[in-house]
Amino acid sequence: MKAKVTGVSAWQGTPTGGTLSVRVPRYADSSGNASVSEYSGVLDPTHSPPRWLDARDPTKELWLVVQGPDDPPAVRATFYEVLHYPSKVVTTEFSRTLVSSDLQGLLFDYAAPEPSSLPAGFGDAPLTMRAAQQLLDDGVSLVAGLDTALDDVAQATQLALSAAETDDTVATEAALAGRPAGVYTLLSTGELAVWTGAAVTFRRQVWATIQTSVGRVADLVALRAYAGGATSMMVSDQRRGGLFRRELSSAAPAVNDGTVFAHSSGSYVWVRVHDPFVLHADWFREPVANTAPQLQRLFNACPRGGTIIGGSKATPDGQLSYWPVAPWTRPDGRTDVLLTLDRAVTLRWDANQYGGYIGYDTATPGTTSILEISSKISADFPGNTTEYGYRLIDLAIIPTTGQPCAKHALILKATAQNNLADFEIRGGQFVATNPDGRAIEHDNDGNNGLFGLRVYDVKVRGGGRFKKLGDSCEFIRGFWAGHASSPAVYISLLDPTNPTDAASQLHVRALNINALGGGFVLEDAATFVVDGLNLEVRNRHEGGAANYGQYAVIFRNCGTRGGLAGQSARAYGGARVTGLKSFPADGGTYDSSSGGFAVLFDTCRATYFGFGAVGTSQVLSPDGTPAANGLGATLRACDDMTVDLPDLQLTTNAIGLDIEATTKNTRLRGATVNPIVASSWTAIRDLGLGTMGLLKVLTPSAGLEVPPGAPPLQYVKDESGVVHLFGSVRPAGGSGDIVPYLTLGTLPKGFTPAAADIARRVLHYDVTPGGADPQPTIRHLYMRLLDNSAGACLAQLNAWSNGAQDTTAAGVRDMHIDTRWQAVRA
Repeated sequence: MKAKVTGVSAWQGTPTGGTLSVRVPRYADSSGNASVSEYSGVLDPTHSPPRWLDARDPTKELWLVVQGPDDPPAVRATFYEVLHYPSKVVTTEFSRTLVSSDLQGLLFDYAAPEPSSLPAGFGDAPLTMRAAQQLLDDGVSLVAGLDTALDDVAQATQLALSAAETDDTVATEAALAGRPAGVYTLLSTGELAVWTGAAVTFRRQVWATIQTSVGRVADLVALRAYAGGATSMMVSDQRRGGLFRRELSSAAPAVNDGTVFAHSSGSYVWVRVHDPFVLHADWFREPVANTAPQLQRLFNACPRGGTIIGGSKATPDGQLSYWPVAPWTRPDGRTDVLLTLDRAVTLRWDANQYGGYIGYDTATPGTTSILEISSKISADFPGNTTEYGYRLIDLAIIPTTGQPCAKHALILKATAQNNLADFEIRGGQFVATNPDGRAIEHDNDGNNGLFGLRVYDVKVRGGGRFKKLGDSCEFIRGFWAGHASSPAVYISLLDPTNPTDAASQLHVRALNINALGGGFVLEDAATFVVDGLNLEVRNRHEGGAANYGQYAVIFRNCGTRGGLAGQSARAYGGARVTGLKSFPADGGTYDSSSGGFAVLFDTCRATYFGFGAVGTSQVLSPDGTPAANGLGATLRACDDMTVDLPDLQLTTNAIGLDIEATTKNTRLRGATVNPIVASSWTAIRDLGLGTMGLLKVLTPSAGLEVPPGAPPLQYVKDESGVVHLFGSVRPAGGSGDIVPYLTLGTLPKGFTPAAADIARRVLHYDVTPGGADPQPTIRHLYMRLLDNSAGACLAQLNAWSNGAQDTTAAGVRDMHIDTRWQAVRA
């Protein structure tokens, strides 16, 4: 049965307020009513006797699902009760079996003694002492009710006198005239009053009067104007109404026109009865053209750790509604931002682009941002430097006009005094049309940062810049678009001015990005995982000269400790880029032909890149054909990179993987090429040092040639650093003499042996066919490998005869080479 909660367990005088939390295991009664995991209530002390109201809707009393007649056996619940008294707070925790306290199963007095057993035929016999008393009272209910009311008044009066230790009781405040100084109880208002002998200097509500406790008005306008004697008021307005308690203005919070409203008498205010950690945005909403002041009062009213539930998406007459904001005179004098939030709260806004959002227009200039989220933890709690626990859920900040206006939609601001940590943005939409602004902006102005940032499932138009983030950040799913002059997503982690800093543990997954200029930029990240980016970036000239030829994706100074002068380039494990699909988008018109640039790794170390698709396709020249001369993935000034089977989709004269001369020790595990048009293209251009996994041809030096039909001289360096040189070569013209130290060829830097400058490798050769062997004891050569003056690897040949070297081998025809050596790192 659904039973109303009654009773208070820890009576120590009359409480002025309180909260109740009931945690219940799963239970369903015979009528199909099922319990929830937790019920929350707030105490209404103005009611006689005090009653429990539902914290989610304080206009209703609190009900639980309990065992009534013919219901399944009850479950045991845990109760957490907090009662507020004028000078203390009493907290009680206990458990009880949820069995109804009356015969009908409509009441549950959790403070009454718990029944030790249930009789057979439950429903035909009393359940508790209260149920038994109910049977006795049925015949004389009217008389007993009247007697009880009188007793309650007398008892309440005595309790108030006892708890307050007052000097006396008077009927009204006027009756204090002529009395000595002291503390008095005013029966007419249920207040304690401090009387100096001439005036009342302090008053506090202690208990509600029976005669004037409750009134009802239609709306908040009527509440403000109310001049009657009621100590609590029920406002009927479904949007901004609720239960209000009259309190002395000297002891109550300041008026904020949301939870605290002015009273017709300046000595009092109306205070909304609610869970102080849960606010509804609608409570602060008024039908005005600029709701920025109302929103700021809402943000100021929510305590640290509280929750703000977003406003309705429709007006009472069914029209779509939003929160219009514009410049206003802020109390702090700031003009660079409309709204500020400086303590960790949960904004459960539940908005979208159709309603409930915070909307701005051209009334907001391009130098002013909409919402700044920061911290004042060090001021509120000296010794603390980190604000934990912001949650932005389905928050939407969008313009109501297509014209560029405002600057940033949302600013996340860590400072030199305060870190932000455990910060979550889930869902929602953020838009900034000003090319000088961002939809989301984080620019740390100190050496602290934003740690544990989690951004899930957001829609962003206008780009996001996250500068100098801290450790353990995540960007998961979502749709991002940028400006012509800025990337859709820019992230940097460590502070490049601090050589000891090394922020890491960034995870980026499943972002869909569409932008005019750059798409995704990551800088200064040590350990990171980027997986499943889907990018189409229009890097054509339409955004201005600076936009032409930009890379769609850039990784800069990643996988290192910053790459600063004098700083070790320490590699971190786990730097990975996988599942990346990056193409310049179609439909562009170019003033010159360019197939677009896809991905750039600049000054990166120990980063894995693979299993993705990059290319220069889907871009159109003025004649409508795929544009030429594009770049797929570029490695610039990188070291110890691994490139694993990317899918290269190329157009005319494009280069799929461009390993520049400043890059060293790249591990290449192959690539798949899908040419977009049947024309010339280059899958891999390797100008780097010590590239591994790429089979290359060694051009013989002058005087040597590859025999017709034979495979060319080739070499490759594996991932362990071993170089394999193999193939056939002969003297030019088919045969000839091999003089001492004849140069076979020159291998590039990064292939020099790790041991001494001479490495003997035995080779065999054939003499001239059909002729006599002029030196039958000389049929082997050795190879010498050494650094030349430019740092390349010089391979030389020499003959070996009866233990003697430096001998000329005559009549040599085909030489068959197959040798290996361990090379040094480039």
